[in-house]
Amino acid sequence: MNADELPAAWAWCRDMRHAWAPYTVEPATVGGGRGYRQSVRCERCRTIRRRFLDDRGRVVGGTSYVYPDGYLSPPGEGRMTDEDRAALRLRGLDVRPRRLRSVQ
Repeated sequence: MNADELPAAWAWCRDMRHAWAPYTVEPATVGGGRGYRQSVRCERCRTIRRRFLDDRGRVVGGTSYVYPDGYLSPPGEGRMTDEDRAALRLRGLDVRPRRLRSVQ
């Protein structure tokens, strides 16, 4: 994946990680009991992170992610290499927070 092809907000998230903000909380059946499905959304790239909590607030199962179209590498390209990540870091040196607009 070429760092120059990514929107600036996506490049920033891939380098410095996501800026999570509360998104939704919904009642859910968890482990045969009552609980919650909690979602947070990145303010920059709009990735959604979901997890399930039981009625005592314990995390049940794993965490899942919903990425915006085009965020992940195309099938067959594999994960980002060390060189890909280095290019993201160098690109990020030119990005200022005021220029980081969320991707709609």
